[in-house]
Amino acid sequence: MAAQNLGTIIPREITDGGLVANGYQIQFFEPDGAYSTKKTVYQDAAQAAAHADPMVINSSGFAPTSDVYADGLVDIKIWDGVPAAAGVNLIRSRRNVGFGFSAVATDLNNLIQNASFETDANSDNVADNWTETEHANISIARSTTAPGHGTAHQRFTVSGAGTASCLSSLFEVSNLTRLKGSMLLDTSSASLQVKVYLLIYNKSQSLLATEAIYSSTGNPTSYTEKKFSDILIGDHEATGRYAALKLEVADNSATGTVDFDGIELYKVVASKNAPVIPEGLVISTDTDTAHDLNITSGSCKDSTGTYDLVLQSEITKKIDATWAAGDNAGGAEGSFSIPSEALFYIWLIGSSTTGAVDVLFSNSATSPSMPSGFDKKRRIFSWPCDSSNNLLPGYHDGLDKFYLTTILSDVVDNTLSTGTAVTATFLCPPNGEYYGTAYINPADAWDLASLKLEHTASTSAFVYEGIDSAGHQDIDEWFFPISQNVNASSQYKYTLVWTNASSMVLTFYARGYRDTARNIL
Repeated sequence: MAAQNLGTIIPREITDGGLVANGYQIQFFEPDGAYSTKKTVYQDAAQAAAHADPMVINSSGFAPTSDVYADGLVDIKIWDGVPAAAGVNLIRSRRNVGFGFSAVATDLNNLIQNASFETDANSDNVADNWTETEHANISIARSTTAPGHGTAHQRFTVSGAGTASCLSSLFEVSNLTRLKGSMLLDTSSASLQVKVYLLIYNKSQSLLATEAIYSSTGNPTSYTEKKFSDILIGDHEATGRYAALKLEVADNSATGTVDFDGIELYKVVASKNAPVIPEGLVISTDTDTAHDLNITSGSCKDSTGTYDLVLQSEITKKIDATWAAGDNAGGAEGSFSIPSEALFYIWLIGSSTTGAVDVLFSNSATSPSMPSGFDKKRRIFSWPCDSSNNLLPGYHDGLDKFYLTTILSDVVDNTLSTGTAVTATFLCPPNGEYYGTAYINPADAWDLASLKLEHTASTSAFVYEGIDSAGHQDIDEWFFPISQNVNASSQYKYTLVWTNASSMVLTFYARGYRDTARNIL
């Protein structure tokens, strides 16, 4: 029987006085609670080298530096010296230490048993918890020659036309169970046909449906993670109560090998209490900094406040490709136009039918063009583009603020008249707060200037006063930071009043903004 590593199960030993338990000794027993039958533990998974009995704890308080492996659960006793010797005390005993031997993956949340093909109890080259169906031209065997995860993998060897498969053991589901997962895949010939199916069974374990969750004839020739398409059991079979994973390989007019390893399949547990104000969902540029945005996992209520949108894992979407479901795919709505020196809007979208959650880019701050099948949405942020239709580099603080990496010349007015109000559009989302710098450059000497900024829908105003140059330090230009709320059209009104100067040039430099819509339904 294959062994499992107990290294993380055996804790560091500390004496009652708080000292490292150097020299303490551990005995291992069969897990019967009687502590009467010794059990051998090993330094390796192959059980080639046994540990000494008893095992002596080292100067760091841990078991010896080599790993500790056992073929299932163990009971242990820990002594402060040679076990049962005069003056030696039993410090503690523990029962059922370890994972137990059920060929369950290291990640106990994984629904697939022996998901990395590590165990083969009878050494017949058939991985435990998997059922193989070979073809005369396609053999299947557990192998340790080229694992991608752990020490073993499952290899299909194709020598001619045919189809072969390997089926996992059953696991329990319900019609509300949502699954997602991935595998490591390696082929010697990319054109071999590789498919992965989810088989759904009723309560009597009779097969109801076979759903493809991965299918390709363009496969990697080195170990690569391939994600399975998400599936909701109830979308296919309302009476589904069990499921299994089926790996299938066909020749597709090619020969060679297909290696599977590191299979993961999880039940997606969606929060039933997603927050009103988004949590997570931090946005940043990805590898293609000009066109790709990465959105971390997170959740929030939809725009109605009644539906939970939960993005289970981070996702990367492209502004220069039409929307397609999933990671590293297009994010642009069908009518999307990459803006020039303006913003676009980032929406978290969901399907109340399938439970799918994704990200969409839209030119609309209020009404995105939703992909087919998606009926729930929430605007979670915005992002600016430059004059070349590329993403402007910047920083999202994870909440509602965005800061440009480089200050940008936003609004330039060289036709000012003193005391005349001007309404302009700024690089800021509707009803957001604009962060910038105002720069006033007079054509010649001036005595006094004041700049009034006001929200166009409000009578309130912010007034910034200049400095009288007469009798003071000679000032021929004026810089000052501003923070001002814009209206629903991303506008506010400014009025510059001055004396003496023949003309003024007013420039607003954008530093960033606060996208208040992120926090509001």
